[in-house]
Amino acid sequence: MLAGLLGATGIESEARAGDAGQPAAGRQRLLLDAGWRFHRGEVPGVDIQPEGTPITRWRWMADDAGPGDADRMAVSELDTSGDGWKDATTGEDTFKGRVGFSWYRTILPAASGAAPALHFECVDDNALVYLNGQRLASHKGWDVPFDVDLKPAWKAGGPNALAILVENTAGAGGITAPVLLQEMPGYRAAGSALADFDDRSWQTAHLPHDFLVQGKFDASADRNHGYLPATTGWYRKSFNLPASDKGRSLWIEFEGVFRDSFVWLNGQFLGRHPGGYTSFRYDISRAANFGGVNVLAVHVDPRHFEGWWYEGGGIYRHVWLNAASPLHVAPWGTFVSAELPEPGADGEAAPATLRIRTALVNEGASAQGAALVSKVMDDAGKVVATASLPVSLDAGARREFQQQVIVREPRLWSLETPRMYQLVSTIEEGGQPLDSLKTPFGIRTIRFDAEKGFFLNGKAVKIRGVCNHQDFAGIGTAVPDTLEYWRVRKVQEMGANAWRMSHNPPTPSLLDACDRLGMLVMDENRHLSDSPDNLAEVAGMVERDRNHPSIIMWSMCNEQPEAGSEAGGRTFAAMKATVLQYDPTPVEVDVLDAHGRIVPTADNLVTFKVSGPGYVGGVGNGNPADHDPDKADYRRAFHGKCLVVLGAGESTGPIRLVATSPGLPSAALSLRAAERASDSEGLTSRISHPNGPNGAARP
Repeated sequence: MLAGLLGATGIESEARAGDAGQPAAGRQRLLLDAGWRFHRGEVPGVDIQPEGTPITRWRWMADDAGPGDADRMAVSELDTSGDGWKDATTGEDTFKGRVGFSWYRTILPAASGAAPALHFECVDDNALVYLNGQRLASHKGWDVPFDVDLKPAWKAGGPNALAILVENTAGAGGITAPVLLQEMPGYRAAGSALADFDDRSWQTAHLPHDFLVQGKFDASADRNHGYLPATTGWYRKSFNLPASDKGRSLWIEFEGVFRDSFVWLNGQFLGRHPGGYTSFRYDISRAANFGGVNVLAVHVDPRHFEGWWYEGGGIYRHVWLNAASPLHVAPWGTFVSAELPEPGADGEAAPATLRIRTALVNEGASAQGAALVSKVMDDAGKVVATASLPVSLDAGARREFQQQVIVREPRLWSLETPRMYQLVSTIEEGGQPLDSLKTPFGIRTIRFDAEKGFFLNGKAVKIRGVCNHQDFAGIGTAVPDTLEYWRVRKVQEMGANAWRMSHNPPTPSLLDACDRLGMLVMDENRHLSDSPDNLAEVAGMVERDRNHPSIIMWSMCNEQPEAGSEAGGRTFAAMKATVLQYDPTPVEVDVLDAHGRIVPTADNLVTFKVSGPGYVGGVGNGNPADHDPDKADYRRAFHGKCLVVLGAGESTGPIRLVATSPGLPSAALSLRAAERASDSEGLTSRISHPNGPNGAARP
């Protein structure tokens, strides 16, 4: 792919060293950092407008009971002709400074084809959205656009009764900007979003790029953002695709854009991504021009801040072009977790059981079978374990497959010796590779003890951390990869061994540096919210970063007023449940004496029984000489310990695990299965355990 086109089109073929999910044989991942055109501010005559049917007329009523009245006010048959209900139009301030709640209702027009979505440009301040009595979405934040999928409650023959509970916290309030019923979300392309727009007068830019740091300081601008005025910007990038790429899966990946980006390819709208700190991608297979020039256009608007610090503006992280076989490993689709006993005083590591989860996607027109071959390579390039599994996917399907291998003599990741492994995942058909992906990971044990603190590989480690924002003097947020390594080394020279990613998921190159140089990490989500959009950001952070051995904690958010409140607790629980959906939960079972101490010589047979919407996904004990099946509901203890892996089924609800052994009192654990955010398995509760698999939701 793209042979002979490098350089002339500004495409760089080298993948970043240590990148999570590097390309290997069978796919290509090309850096699109060079040769961009940039324009600061708006382009005269170009106005970005969403497409859809406007919803303009409402009936509204003040109701300070707010959510407590939802059972009465959100039902589809509610009569809004009585006293207290008034007419309103979209854009009207109905609160006029009143703090509290109001209900808005309307009947949506009919829509052809599939169930549509609703696009809100702004609700001031917060909103709960109901359709036909069913709650569909929760949104927090004024002047922040959001979309609501109506499919779960949409009636094809109508009527469709929409109810919105709006909360105003200060000043003007209501549904203050356009609401659109969209059968296919999109924004009309015009001017600089079109492929034939003349951008030759624009300046040349090389990514990463923060255009706000290049501005002039202004004493009237926001102090917390460095007195640099925030404005919008446009980016354009031309590149070629050969005709031979037709039929392959193609996607563009943005590691980070600040913020509220709109993206078009060849004038076709790809998507809008409001978040300024999260990575995202778009399928370009349908919009691509094969055998010719393609034009990528990006509009960014950093004027709405997400924090109270300098945040920059622009495409400030890398952009990648990916090409793969229709049957391929899904982006962020690999996860390796290591299970092994905590090393003893001699530091010797026992054999490690690696549980490998690989999500595959078939974007072809027909079902396809193949073999999934997973090889584990050490830092010297030696293959130390291999597993092969026949797979089959229907057209359009995504499925996750699980494999297990043992690394007999693992070299553990530590602060002093941050040794890394690579998982090479290859899809083969007839012995020929269709797709292949490399995923760096590490093997180590972690443990948090309420009395003794943190343990890494069985050794007590005092966490000496720093809280670092992503920007750097003189260059803003557009930090080169090499500078990230320099920053980690400097922090280590100060005596620190841990880095909190304040206040957001970092650029992947910083996590790579922490992995390679031996720095502990608290990875942090930006927003405290249980809205669908924010939970998707949490899921994306965990999926993207879960294989980094440096990460020992997930932070759901920081310095928020809801912290410590009952509402904040509920929000945190929903976010935690989202984290755990991407981590099957291992539970350690210990054989104890009468004083509660582990019996190191115990080899009792332990049987597991699960009730509720869960199941035993596997068992283990770390004993390389034990040949009992791993897919079973029993296991003998080894050095007084064994392990059971729980999975959640299709439904939600309480799960109870009971462990029994002849002659010993039984032990029980209660958890709860959460709603799924993807096809991965998860539980909303977790037991801290010494094994600490890579990327697990850490205590």
